[in-house]
Amino acid sequence: MSNDTHVLVYVGNVLTTKHRPGVHIEKKVAYISNTIYSTLAIYSAHMADAGTYVCRTSGLLTTSFKVDVLNGKY
Repeated sequence: MSNDTHVLVYVGNVLTTKHRPGVHIEKKVAYISNTIYSTLAIYSAHMADAGTYVCRTSGLLTTSFKVDVLNGKY
């Protein structure tokens, strides 16, 4: 396993659990498949949370995903 670390980036800023209450980031390492990954959970999402998030490793590998926030009632 490499010594890569990884971060989530949103609107050019590193996203942390201090971003706002209700944001949870879980980082995991799967040694068997030589993979690192994160799970992002946004509880009580706001429209401002919508957009493209980027996950970047220290080895400059990147992936991105789009988050849509629906204005619905539950």
